Amino acid sequence: MVATSAVYARVEAPKVTPRPYGLFSVVTPESPSGTDWQMGISFESWACIDPNVTRSSCIDGLADAPPKEFEVCPNTQSVKPFTVYSGVKLTGQSQDVARTEAKAILAGAEEYAVEKGLWATLGAAVTESAALSPLGALALVENNLAVGYMGVGIIHMTPGMAVRLGTGALVVKGDHLETIAGTPVVVGSGYAAAAPVAIYGTGQIKAMRGPVDTIEAFALSVNDLLVLAERTYVTAWDCFATGSLVTPAT
Repeated sequence: MVATSAVYARVEAPKVTPRPYGLFSVVTPESPSGTDWQMGISFESWACIDPNVTRSSCIDGLADAPPKEFEVCPNTQSVKPFTVYSGVKLTGQSQDVARTEAKAILAGAEEYAVEKGLWATLGAAVTESAALSPLGALALVENNLAVGYMGVGIIHMTPGMAVRLGTGALVVKGDHLETIAGTPVVVGSGYAAAAPVAIYGTGQIKAMRGPVDTIEAFALSVNDLLVLAERTYVTAWDCFATGSLVTPAT
């Protein structure tokens, strides 16, 4: 006889609520038709031009202004794709059920994975300024964005950094956060998975993703079903990125 202490009833797991204010609260991925983009994308941008001013010496009586300057080459962004995947081993389930479960597992984790990859790319591309306080770093990045990017950019930080800054620096606008200057803020859980401790700013982000693909195989020795769910992404920021290291929390 089996003791009741060894008997368990199978129930649904606790409902997982996605964390708010992540990358997809600010950036909506496109789902383009065709597959050409999965080889990589390239686009041109004039959003980082340096506009100038001039004046007429005949009107204001000052010295002649220098000749007007012309931007001759746009900024070109070229990026390659990456794949977000989740592999699970399941026992005692049909292929249809296992495929559905693997897709659900990937859906719950892919924003985190994309954030993790984006943070690593930013860390490799940006030379961060010397460490400042959280508010000082935010102010520097905000100002750099205002000068370097001719539009509304995006600020990126970890959840811990958002807590350190608090409501005096960040405000809730609908389903996302913004600075008090109106710049959207991504508070990425995936950002917290890697160094450095920093705040980054970028131009607008272009994100593209394909459909979810699944592959199934059997581990015949134990009759387990191995299911892989994956999706191809391309992410790129528009022409400008900046960042500041942040002093450690005390």
